[in-house]
Amino acid sequence: MSQVEPNIAKELLETIEKAWAKYPDLRLTQLLVNVIKPSESCSEIYYVEDSKLVKLLNELTAEELETSDV
Repeated sequence: MSQVEPNIAKELLETIEKAWAKYPDLRLTQLLVNVIKPSESCSEIYYVEDSKLVKLLNELTAEELETSDV
């Protein structure tokens, strides 16, 4: 997890879950962009469908598993 805040992962995921439950019509990426309020538009992130995010995260973790097996 984060080297800056190594013990925050569980709390972060629980907090995201609570916020997302309050705004279930938002995609996760929309929720995050709305909360972070970046100074520049993030349309590439904002419009990512949750199913695509799941796919991309699964690909990322699969890649990490492959490289750690080497």
